[in-house]
Amino acid sequence: LETNEDKRIAFTGEWVEATSEDKKPAKDKDRHYVLDTSQGTHSATVAAEGNTVLEVYFKLQYTVNFYNLEGNTTAQKPLKTEKVDWGGSATAPNEDSDSSNDPSRQGYNFNGWDKGFNPVKKDTDVFAQWTPAQNVYKVKYIYQNPETGLFETEVFSEERYDKKTGEMAQATVDDKTPNSSIAGSYVYVLDESKYNRWNIAVAPDGSTVLEVYFKLQFKVNFWLTEQHNDGELCDEKTVDWNGNADVPDPNPSRPGYTFKKWEGSYTNVKSDTDVHAIWEENEKVHISYRPDDAEHGSVSPDEEDVKPATGTPVGSTAAAKDGWAFKYWTKDGVTVSWERTLSKEVIDANSKDANDLYVESKYVAVFGEDKNEDNIPDDLQIVFTYVADN
Repeated sequence: LETNEDKRIAFTGEWVEATSEDKKPAKDKDRHYVLDTSQGTHSATVAAEGNTVLEVYFKLQYTVNFYNLEGNTTAQKPLKTEKVDWGGSATAPNEDSDSSNDPSRQGYNFNGWDKGFNPVKKDTDVFAQWTPAQNVYKVKYIYQNPETGLFETEVFSEERYDKKTGEMAQATVDDKTPNSSIAGSYVYVLDESKYNRWNIAVAPDGSTVLEVYFKLQFKVNFWLTEQHNDGELCDEKTVDWNGNADVPDPNPSRPGYTFKKWEGSYTNVKSDTDVHAIWEENEKVHISYRPDDAEHGSVSPDEEDVKPATGTPVGSTAAAKDGWAFKYWTKDGVTVSWERTLSKEVIDANSKDANDLYVESKYVAVFGEDKNEDNIPDDLQIVFTYVADN
């Protein structure tokens, strides 16, 4: 391209040279033109004919920037910046003799450049391309301290290499199972409330650590009796360390007793615990004894009060009056015993309900007339009459 022809005056035979201003591009709006020193006539002797011409050439030249990461070019320094003449070729950083500016990215493998740079016909930004590399991560297991309740016992897995950078590393089922050799006599379970580090993208620098927490849990046994070794288990609660167990609802029931309270520690639990029900036996029940007629005989004692569950009735003994003899004991009109003394065994058989509890009862001693005074009621005897045949 020709620029302006600036006619200048000099003496014939005088040596003339292009000035520094001559060597600056006049039409370089985008700053792509630079002085081409490989061609042109920058100095000459002025000819007599007046046809001396100095020639200054300007060539197009572009900037090629090589960047390590794709993205905002203002946020990173180029690995290399190269000026390339129009139609020329740039040399990538990994292909030149200076290894200090080679592309590198932790956790990734270099996979070439995002565009070509041969031939160059404009300013060009070239970005390195990367593929995730196989990378390392670990799993950290954190166990709750039974003394302090803090999660401070840490155990690490072996390094794992089954994921690439950026892929999600996930805690496995085995990772979420407590190690029995660490748990010892304690019961540990997975703490599912601390799940936010079960699945993590593998970091480029190999620093990824998954975290799995195991918390302590204890058993709180609620027994229906004051001694659990031969009692009945009412309920079993599972409680976290320093947690509170909910008492069974509704309150338990027990025939012959009234529930009073639960005895034992079931709040701020830090070990397996047994809690026992405390009971109060119900009011005594009344058992009465009487003769069928006071004129016929008497009974002793004539009454007693017995605890429904633990009571021991003494019974009663019938005594006939003159002219009368004991026949049997009845309850509700039914004969229950032919012995004068009403025994505990007879009372147990007739004064207990389906729950084996004593209930209010009334016993009657029945007497019969005894004219011959042999202590046997007459109506229970057979009279034989013997007639002599002479």
